[in-house]
Amino acid sequence: MSLKLDNNLYYLNPLGLSRPLVVIPAAGYGQRVGSPPAKELMNHPHYKNLTFMDTAIQKIHEWGGEPFVITRKNKNALVEWLIQNNVSYFLIDESPEWVSTLIQSSFFWREKNLLLLPDSEFLPLNIGKLLIDDLDRYPMSVATHLVTDGQYWGTLKCEENLESPFWTFYEKYKNTSEPVSLAWGLIAFRGTLESLKFWYQYEKSQISQTGVSVSFSLILRELEQYKDLQRG
Repeated sequence: MSLKLDNNLYYLNPLGLSRPLVVIPAAGYGQRVGSPPAKELMNHPHYKNLTFMDTAIQKIHEWGGEPFVITRKNKNALVEWLIQNNVSYFLIDESPEWVSTLIQSSFFWREKNLLLLPDSEFLPLNIGKLLIDDLDRYPMSVATHLVTDGQYWGTLKCEENLESPFWTFYEKYKNTSEPVSLAWGLIAFRGTLESLKFWYQYEKSQISQTGVSVSFSLILRELEQYKDLQRG
């Protein structure tokens, strides 16, 4: 049964309330792939008869997490799929970017949370579990991979100062001159006010193109492979 939060419907699977929350932003229009009714329900190119959402949910359950999909109220095909598959969801109005979608889910964040983009493929397959477990020691854990077109990705860079190095995150930073950039693929974070502040700053940095530096310690894990399966 759906409940309401600020006039927005949500549903939480009662069997998954004690598990780490894996947040899947799915409020976009999929303009890169022709604006289908729900790009998350497009067939996965490497798994016969499975959609992107099918494979994402399977991974999450293998990691011991609870999937939580944030999507638009009028994304009817996806909402119907979520109801049929007993997947927790939150229905919002239109959201300009995935960061805004993520922030709108903050009321539901738990002690341990993981950001997962459903149309991605990566190795090792257990990376989600590793990132979630890192939250026992760190407030944030980031799975990274190298790219040569950093202006199209979320990236991070180690900055130096007189005291200690720190990390700065950029979202599709158009002024980069780096031939190779360190991009993130998945991010695990604790459900704290500090995390919420970081994501608000991240959203603002995308508009200002200035980057946002973290004021807390984090750990990086190197991905063997990462691919955005719908990137043109």
